[in-house]
Amino acid sequence: MKLFITVNSPYARIVRVAAIEMGLDSRIDIEVVTVRDPRSVLLPHNPTGKVPTLRTDSGEILSETRIILEHLDALQPGNKLLAANNDLVGRAEEGRIFGCLDGVSTWAREYRRPESKRFQWLMEVEHARAARCFDFFDRDQALLNDRIRVAQIALGCSVGFTDAFLDDFDWRDGRPNLSAWYDNFLDRPSMRSTMPKR
Repeated sequence: MKLFITVNSPYARIVRVAAIEMGLDSRIDIEVVTVRDPRSVLLPHNPTGKVPTLRTDSGEILSETRIILEHLDALQPGNKLLAANNDLVGRAEEGRIFGCLDGVSTWAREYRRPESKRFQWLMEVEHARAARCFDFFDRDQALLNDRIRVAQIALGCSVGFTDAFLDDFDWRDGRPNLSAWYDNFLDRPSMRSTMPKR
């Protein structure tokens, strides 16, 4: 299999961490690509130009993080990391975390623009969403104390992306449970080996 990524995509990092946790990383070749680039080597494989993109052993091209995770989960015989389709509590949990990550990613993209070209209202909306979500996660003891699953991986990658690229957001302030959980989760080899690069 081949996984197309950018090194700082939190969505690609979720797949990379999950693959390591599943014991599938040795079966996956990683190719770092560019995005929003008409010359990207990704485009012949995936016309959307989005990462992560996975080329399966049978040659199918999968994009979208959850679809890739479903494929990887089906390949490994151990405990499944994704919430089952009939697990509405688990699916809702994953949805909240991915929704938070969508907002944080939008905020970070806007933050990288020259200050004179930033949409301040959008940054304020996404700041508020991130604060609400991180407050919620700080109170969610089941999430922070459960076995490793996609929800925890996505949360760890969301917090890591925030830590790396949103200097103005002190997400640790007033969130001792999430802060302690993240520091512990960050010790996992899967997280250490996939750290984003500033």
